Amino acid sequence: MTARLLFGLAVLAQLVILYAPGTAVGFFAVPHVDKVVHVVVFAAVVLAGRRMGLPLWPLALLYRMIL
Repeated sequence: MTARLLFGLAVLAQLVILYAPGTAVGFFAVPHVDKVVHVVVFAAVVLAGRRMGLPLWPLALLYRMIL
């Protein structure tokens, strides 16, 4: 799988998981599992971006503006 495709899939998964209407939090019995999901999804995008060759600071700056 190419790095660009991996990055695109990670971004698409992030958009679907984080911004889709509705919530699946009630499905999980573990408290604060949504925080773990957020960390994993954001980390996947950053790691895929790094693998694609993007510098770390623009990715970090982007996520700092989002949070």
